[in-house]
Amino acid sequence: MSDFSAVFADILKHLNVQQLKPGHKRWLGQLYGSSGSLLLTELAQQHPRLVVVIARNNQHVAQLEQELQFYGVKPAVFADWETLPYDRLSPHQDIISERLELLVNMPKQGIVLIAASTLAQRVAPPQWLYGQHFDIQVGQPFDLEQKRRQLIAAGYHAVETVFEHGEFAVRGSIMDIFASGQHSPVRIDLFDDEVESLRFFDVETQRTTEKIDAFRILPAKEFPLLEGRTTFRERYAEFFPDANPKRNSLYQDVMDGIASPGLEYYLPLFFTAPLMQQSTFLDYIPLDALVVHTPDLQQDVTHFWQEVDRRYHDRRHDKDHPLVAPEHLFVSYQHIAERLNQHSRLIVSQDTVAERSGAYNAAVVELPSLVVNPKHQDAFHAVKHWIDVQHIPVLLIAESAGRRETLKDALGLKPLVTFDQFEQFKKDVITFAQTKNKSSTPPI
Repeated sequence: MSDFSAVFADILKHLNVQQLKPGHKRWLGQLYGSSGSLLLTELAQQHPRLVVVIARNNQHVAQLEQELQFYGVKPAVFADWETLPYDRLSPHQDIISERLELLVNMPKQGIVLIAASTLAQRVAPPQWLYGQHFDIQVGQPFDLEQKRRQLIAAGYHAVETVFEHGEFAVRGSIMDIFASGQHSPVRIDLFDDEVESLRFFDVETQRTTEKIDAFRILPAKEFPLLEGRTTFRERYAEFFPDANPKRNSLYQDVMDGIASPGLEYYLPLFFTAPLMQQSTFLDYIPLDALVVHTPDLQQDVTHFWQEVDRRYHDRRHDKDHPLVAPEHLFVSYQHIAERLNQHSRLIVSQDTVAERSGAYNAAVVELPSLVVNPKHQDAFHAVKHWIDVQHIPVLLIAESAGRRETLKDALGLKPLVTFDQFEQFKKDVITFAQTKNKSSTPPI
């Protein structure tokens, strides 16, 4: 075990995270820089259950994902739609594919990242989504016309050539499908009315790449576009009793089986009220999942709701195109807090947490201000001085090999050990710790 692992293993042992029961919480402070991701790395290796990390925003999600990958952990990410509330735009089909794949195949272990604003957004109810996928395998009977109708009902588009998720094409006895949840499209070759072969193919060259025995088809949308039209019509009348649907082009498109841009913000109209009672991301995670978040969760969700309310009130005045009220599309912090109380939780912060039962501060030292002053003759003086007086392993990270060489020359540190992966650095740290020879060059 490396020094890093030992430090965070001791912290987790002290917090007794593995024995936390649903509804119980622990607090951990003084996690400066990327030490929080190092803690999550150790937690993922030790914890036998799923760890759900609620990031402050989408930028925080991207930062955590990058840090965790650097430390050797590949987290799953529940992607945000990347549209503003009530936008007349739909999410990219690749984003919908990633979201549906994760919801249907929620891992039992490892780390899942989600932004606080994404957590506050309602999703397709599990009772509907779990019953919408179907499998195709070599040797099974295959009615081409029936599958075509089934794909259209699932929200797929018939095209001449498949390039994106949610598309399919038919040419004679061949069907190409870019199914949600698949990294590449699949080519189905038929012999008479039976699947003869299944192969992934490249969208650029349209050439097959890998032979497979079976694959799963998930819906192309997060709502039942065709099968849900009756419910949509009834719920539209319930939500907007004074609106004339004949004047709403979006309503007419739904009745014609067309997904207009921004239809996602009418998701509750495709499902009955009882189904929408369980339509959050938290309805998909195991009850024994550990949830990690910052003390700012309420502030982050509240800020998101303020933005939602502002955009709703700015756009709600068109009677021919009424909007679904925020309380039907999003969930409040109070609802999120009630659901989180059903899980064990670890609340992490850069600040020092007050001493109390279940609270602990990590032995992580915050770096001093190491300003690079380009106007100074020795621009990196502060950095070099700090390294010289520490006599500890120091890892400097550069954006590219070229930047690394530039940094190496600027610091004037020779010899300089370079690493391609963090694991290599950790192994070298062990060697340095064992020799404890201050005259030798620390790994940098």
